[in-house]
Amino acid sequence: MFGSRQAILNQLLEQRRTGYLTRRTFLKRTSEIGLAGSLASMLLEACEQEKQPTSNKVTKIIWQTEDDHYGTFNFLVRMFNRFHPDIQVQATKAQSHCNPHDDLVSKLQAHQGSPDVLSLDVPWMDEFVRNGWIIPLTNSWLQANAKNYLQKPLQAVTFPNPETGQRQIWAAPLHTDIGLLYYRKDFSDLISRPPQTWTDLEAMARVVQKEGRCKWGYVWQGKKYDGLVCDFVEVLSSYNASIFDPHAPQVVTINSPEALAALSEMVSWVGTISPPTTPTFGEYETVDQWLGRNAVFMRCWPNISAWSKDASQSLVRHTFDIAPLPSGAKSCLGGWQLAINRYSQNQEAAWQFIQWMLQREAQQYLAVKEGFTVTLASIYKDKRVQTWNPLFAFLDQPSTFSPKKSLLETLLDNAQLRPVLPCFSQVASAIESHVNAALIGSEKPAIALQRLQTELQDVMQRCQTVSKLVCASS
Repeated sequence: MFGSRQAILNQLLEQRRTGYLTRRTFLKRTSEIGLAGSLASMLLEACEQEKQPTSNKVTKIIWQTEDDHYGTFNFLVRMFNRFHPDIQVQATKAQSHCNPHDDLVSKLQAHQGSPDVLSLDVPWMDEFVRNGWIIPLTNSWLQANAKNYLQKPLQAVTFPNPETGQRQIWAAPLHTDIGLLYYRKDFSDLISRPPQTWTDLEAMARVVQKEGRCKWGYVWQGKKYDGLVCDFVEVLSSYNASIFDPHAPQVVTINSPEALAALSEMVSWVGTISPPTTPTFGEYETVDQWLGRNAVFMRCWPNISAWSKDASQSLVRHTFDIAPLPSGAKSCLGGWQLAINRYSQNQEAAWQFIQWMLQREAQQYLAVKEGFTVTLASIYKDKRVQTWNPLFAFLDQPSTFSPKKSLLETLLDNAQLRPVLPCFSQVASAIESHVNAALIGSEKPAIALQRLQTELQDVMQRCQTVSKLVCASS
């Protein structure tokens, strides 16, 4: 199992550090538990004597990371520091009183050179590029190797240079994310296949609940935060609705009959197939219900497959599977990128660290330890990675919709971004507020959408005004 293999790996690392295991025995044991060979070699080398700096100067850089459930980023930083004694990286998180976006914005607006490496969520990219807070990654290594990485995440970090108009890669996609449906296989007498539509999902959930075999039918993210935006745009897409006109991204289209049907559907789940506390659920609350066997279905991200397989915390580790979202819903494309602070004094060292995080061993470790859907395409066909975490075998299987492509490729081709705008934070705040208000019942769905339409129009008007002022002054 995922959790027990991880415990064995930690034990093997400790035994090698203390000299209890020989190099040969360490590699043999890691191979027996399905650990990818090149990753095992990297871990083995990290257990050996540390390399010494080649000069008297040591460059110190700061990386502000995203959340790190298993301590993975700190581990990879330690590995990098062992292999690159002339560059020492320190991983930090946003200050406790700020969310990661606002924390970074406040530092960059003040032209602070630290952190040197920034972890950026996909929808922040346009804002950070337009404001000149990050530098384009024009390094020849990245250009030559771009074809080896998943193309949809690369497209999501490619923007025109505000000064030249040339399209450039502005960040390195470390791992991607797509919304998936988790479902229980131990109700096979009642659920013979994953639901094809939201109506199927609701009917299946109600049957299992009526039989008294599970407390809740469907758990998802309804809290007033960015995760709700992801869930909302996915359900909207299954009703052919949108927040902005796809052909005119500045035009707000949320107050439509299709959007009303989508939001009304979500409201109808709360207190019936979904817990009445759903409007307070983020990822952690959702996953707690799922891991405790309290839900038939769950909408969440791919890395939760690792949590679900973890024997130390999961009661569903033998009884779940994964499927695309119902009703042709376009999965929300998430994921995190590594960018370089324009004001950093250590940009070359920052790039060396980013390049190391893109290489095979680091990408393998992110895949097997966190269950992240990494961006190096070859990882998905790595049989040892597939053995370690079956998510990768699932995503590498042929798609029923496009047999010449893998399921991952099809999901990414069909995936959608949250609104990518220089004023994303204001747009997201408005969406979160009114959708959450509808879920808790303080606004009727029709009123919530009317108010959201008006507020988004005001936001876009202010956003365009600021953009014109910036252009006029530059």
